[in-house]
Amino acid sequence: MKPLLFVSLLASTWALTACAERERPKTISTEELAAMAKTARTTAAEVRGLALPEEGFGEAIASKAEIGAYLEARLDATDSSRLIRDAGRALEDLGALAPGTDLVAVMKKVTRDQVAGYYDWEKKTLYIADWMPQLVQQPVLVHEATHALQDAHFGLGRFMEPVPGGDDAQAAIQAVIEGDATLVMMQALVPDQSDARLDFTIALMVSATEQQIDQIDAPRFVSRSLVFPYTGGMQLARAVKKRGGWAAVDALYTDVPLSTEQVLHPEKYLDQPRDLPQRVVATVPETLTAAGWKPAFRGPQGELGLRILLRETLDLEAAAAAAAGWDGDEAVLLEREPGGATVTLIASVWDDEEQAREAADALRKTKLAPQALVQEGVRVAGLWGEPVTDAEAVVAEVARTLKATEAATFEALVGAAR
Repeated sequence: MKPLLFVSLLASTWALTACAERERPKTISTEELAAMAKTARTTAAEVRGLALPEEGFGEAIASKAEIGAYLEARLDATDSSRLIRDAGRALEDLGALAPGTDLVAVMKKVTRDQVAGYYDWEKKTLYIADWMPQLVQQPVLVHEATHALQDAHFGLGRFMEPVPGGDDAQAAIQAVIEGDATLVMMQALVPDQSDARLDFTIALMVSATEQQIDQIDAPRFVSRSLVFPYTGGMQLARAVKKRGGWAAVDALYTDVPLSTEQVLHPEKYLDQPRDLPQRVVATVPETLTAAGWKPAFRGPQGELGLRILLRETLDLEAAAAAAAGWDGDEAVLLEREPGGATVTLIASVWDDEEQAREAADALRKTKLAPQALVQEGVRVAGLWGEPVTDAEAVVAEVARTLKATEAATFEALVGAAR
């Protein structure tokens, strides 16, 4: 239920350049920007160890208005706007967003404000933001040039369409794409460092970025979700590269991580047997359907979504610990009429009963308390939103009847359309 979902934007954010100067020192000419782009493409290719074809890929200069229009068009061209809107309504039930928040408008604004450049995989073009200071522009160009390399070798278009029920897995894939590019950017910024020194530099960058998250003009749930693909993804790419070099990072595009859990804890992706997520399907009790409640949205929150949700009321360490035992979940937004009042069900499974108990205790403390929350063994279910009759019995039935199946592939995780 992360508000970013998978909006098909390969954009470098201002948050990634936390240490960069904030004022543009001088106007950068078209010629200078083009020369910088050429240098960035060469640098990215050398660091990443991949060659960019001489034909078919290019760059162009875009104004802030042009970049904003492109990003908005990408949101509107897919089903992302509807998914974001419905996810936002569920987040309102949970207290993570203020009532009446237009999450689509928030996402458009924050993306437009934070973007520093982007790669258009359809036009095979790296777009250069013409308003950014040179100190910021160069690393951003390396980041975006890496996206061109990824596209040339792995084909990014196949990842761009949002898939219902694939929210968490697609967030993990987005983290691969952005984390790979961010790692290349970091190595280009600080070349010829020892592994220990590079790890230290990356830790500083992540810490600086985390400290700036809440300065972004957006609800905290949105800003924290926005940064994850870059910081979390970079840490996954770094861990994978340590195990098997850039070839192992290449393999991430065919053997993709299936959950944000595997990004947050790289060992759960790297170690064998791999910690696979459960595909959870919640059954809506007859009590709700008889009262006219119908599903409007279904999707997993994943460990990342739960961690960010719990950060609304808990400190980072407590939220991370409570979410760490996640094994699978499904959130279901229900409404009686389109755009009307809602209730939100969350059905989840956890690694063991102790982890389930810790998660249940934390979920009882969401900003808007659940009407009812039940733990049965490794299963936890809760109900938020508009008051319903016999909420405790409804939630107990959700916990008892949810279906959970281990998924080893993206197709198995998403399953057939409901």
